[in-house]
Amino acid sequence: MATPSASLFLSDSVVQGGLSTGEKLLEAISKLQADRSSFLTSPGMTGYDELWASRRQAALGTNKRHEISHHIYTTLATTR
Repeated sequence: MATPSASLFLSDSVVQGGLSTGEKLLEAISKLQADRSSFLTSPGMTGYDELWASRRQAALGTNKRHEISHHIYTTLATTR
């Protein structure tokens, strides 16, 4: 499985005050969804999938929780 570049999953909005944090996160998640098959299904990735499906805006804390959860799951899955 190839590791995609993390820079692909950033919001394009760089104008301060242009979009809310939640809107920027959804914009980044939309890019992630386009390359979703490159990632293991983990509790964190499922959280991103649910945010995308509901188009629910989330705070940065939610993003960090999903990110850490995915990284821990992925690390443990590859060390077994």
